[in-house]
Amino acid sequence: MTVSGLSGSTANPFNFNVNGASGSQTFSVPLKIVLADFSVSASPPLALIAAGDSATYTISVAPSNGFNEAVSFSCNGISGVLPRGVTCSISPTSVTPDGTSAATATLTVKTTAPSRVWPGGPWRERPWDYVTILGMLWLLALAAAIAHGTRRRGQRAPARRLALGTLVLLTLLWVACGNYIPPSVQTTGLGPGNYTLTVTGTHTAGSNNVTRNTTVNLSVS
Repeated sequence: MTVSGLSGSTANPFNFNVNGASGSQTFSVPLKIVLADFSVSASPPLALIAAGDSATYTISVAPSNGFNEAVSFSCNGISGVLPRGVTCSISPTSVTPDGTSAATATLTVKTTAPSRVWPGGPWRERPWDYVTILGMLWLLALAAAIAHGTRRRGQRAPARRLALGTLVLLTLLWVACGNYIPPSVQTTGLGPGNYTLTVTGTHTAGSNNVTRNTTVNLSVS
């Protein structure tokens, strides 16, 4: 008797009946197939690191029902894509349990600290400097022209007050603009937050793949 159509999602154990008939007599024999299988787990389930540091986990492949075949590993983000600034590697890339004891590998997750740039690129880090300088020069020239015209009409005191007020205003504007820091934009690296990665163990049997998954969590400060 050959049982076909089994896959990685087949219930384990696999229960079925064999039915037969002879004349008016029928019979049914319940049978059960226990499949060799494996599970994948990770320890610790959560790692706490700072951006730019690395985290390590132990990945275990536990056999059941005498499973003793090779299992290869892969690592990815929970959505199928690794978070920006994260790389992961597993060593060794595959393990073979002995049928009774778990086999282990080491998962290393490396992160890159975030970097920031000013909007518009480095050459425009302080674009207000050029506009501010030109505007202040124009206001200063205007104040000087007004003061000069007022002096010609014999009103020196108001002219001096106007010129002084203009200079005070220009000074305040200069200080305010010089202390302004524009918002920066994160372009690379991993920002603070909680991230989940998926580790997949795959056993290939002929043209069929049996996969088992586990997750690891990363908290970045």
